[in-house]
Amino acid sequence: NNTVQIKSIEDSLSTQIQKTINEIKNNIKKNIDFEFDIEENWKWKRLISWLDKLHSGDLISKISKDLEILKNQESDLVKDLVEISAWMHLKKRVTKKQKEALASFALSMKKYGMGSGKYAPKHLNDARNSLKIGGSAVPVWIMPVNMIHQLFPDPKAGMFDIVIFDEASQVDTRGLNIAYIGKKLLVVGDDEQVSPTTFTTQSKVTDLITRYISDVPNSHQFSNTSSLFDIAKIKMTDMITLTEHFRSVGKIIGFSNALSYNGTLKILRDQLPKHRLDPILEAIFVKNGYEETNAKVNKPEAKKIVEKIKEMLKEDRYKETDEEGQTRSVTFGIISLLGKDQQKYITKLISEEISSNEIEKRKIICGDAYTFQGDERDVIFLSMVKAPDLHNPEKTIPSYSRNTKANKQRINVAMSRAKNKIILFHSIPKDKLTNPDDLRKKILDWFYNNKTEERKAGIQAIREEVNRGRASEFEYEVAKILINAGYKVIPQYEVAGYRIDLVIQGENAKLAIECDGDKYHNRIEAWQADIERQQIIERAGWTFWRVTGSAFYRYKEKALDSLWSKLEELNIKPQI
Repeated sequence: NNTVQIKSIEDSLSTQIQKTINEIKNNIKKNIDFEFDIEENWKWKRLISWLDKLHSGDLISKISKDLEILKNQESDLVKDLVEISAWMHLKKRVTKKQKEALASFALSMKKYGMGSGKYAPKHLNDARNSLKIGGSAVPVWIMPVNMIHQLFPDPKAGMFDIVIFDEASQVDTRGLNIAYIGKKLLVVGDDEQVSPTTFTTQSKVTDLITRYISDVPNSHQFSNTSSLFDIAKIKMTDMITLTEHFRSVGKIIGFSNALSYNGTLKILRDQLPKHRLDPILEAIFVKNGYEETNAKVNKPEAKKIVEKIKEMLKEDRYKETDEEGQTRSVTFGIISLLGKDQQKYITKLISEEISSNEIEKRKIICGDAYTFQGDERDVIFLSMVKAPDLHNPEKTIPSYSRNTKANKQRINVAMSRAKNKIILFHSIPKDKLTNPDDLRKKILDWFYNNKTEERKAGIQAIREEVNRGRASEFEYEVAKILINAGYKVIPQYEVAGYRIDLVIQGENAKLAIECDGDKYHNRIEAWQADIERQQIIERAGWTFWRVTGSAFYRYKEKALDSLWSKLEELNIKPQI
């Protein structure tokens, strides 16, 4: 009976603690005394069973993918719901008379055109009369400041629920009277970009302020150089600062980020290698460039720019781009950093040497910083214009000081209009300028010294990050496997003001790797912060793959199975 009972116990326990049973049997055969901490062994086996159960469910990568699909479906449904609801509501509230008035308004404005025709005043008056009938049927009106004055000649206080001023840093104080028609105001602008220009003297403005609005608080700020945004900063103290930047790639917007925004911008735009118009920063020294005596024109620079544009128009990589999900022509813009004479001359050359079809298709225009305020192009050509004195080459070039707000604003705008590439044309040798505060020197330094050191690849680079306390041993172990497999791994990759544990860089794609240490991520608030960070970076086009420490250290090969699948899906190949 005892033998049967022992056999029964052995059969029951062997499925749970087989190693322990085998060791007991071996010790009995060898007649060896032994002691076992059954309680400790049992605790260990329970822990293993718990981990097996924990890791038997869906992988984090699968859960993340399912979550992404559901989020996209939800977003599409919300958009459809809002659009359909808006149109249904509008259809119900618009009367037949209002529909007719709005159709008449659209036709009158089309006839009005640029407002230069013989019957333009009549067409504008017809549009104004139609608007009196149909205006209230349209919930949102978008128009320039001058058109508001023309189409709403009899304004009433609070006739609109909200008035939104976009690019308010370009609107002068005359925009204040438009604020009168709104119950609430939303003022959007950037005082680090160009301010309004005026031909009215400051003395005349000061006299008007003294005579008519001296009793208004801070009335001295209502000057000929103050923008609506400047005034709003005084009157509307609850300001929200937007720091996420989506237009330009890092090498381009990095200049403005350092110059005007103290490095606070979170750059959320990046490009895959196949889309890059390398080199992103290109400087062309025009050795024979000179500035006209009686005009701020540098003809050699202008001709070089037009020649370069004509060359690029023939290159396939500058014909079309589809990085945003739709094919379109690569667009060009030219900015003169000194005066309007250069832009006029370049515009003349372009009209003579480039077809009107290309000009329209590529949106080719030449202007100064004011022209491009609020605008963008794929490629921007910068003409520095300024050149050494032909008659006295050693003569010092006057400094273009960064301490002048207007200069700083113009340079900020000029250097931040390009999405993918900037080409600088300059006639000043890069070592000619020595004043560290000279904005021209800063531009030249940015173009010629921007060869940032490549991130250290390989196992040693990861180890250094660990030694500095920015990466974990867990990240090191994962990276070592990837590097030994031939992948290019970048540790602690910074994007949008955040750091990604590891990034695998391929020829046409990249993958963000997050190594979730279980000790840290046991706190729910840590998980939530990590997911929020991931969602922000995903908005910039990144794809994530995550792995937990417990899964990796128990079964490394199994834990990385989904990673190899993800790399194959993204067509990221080993480089060795």
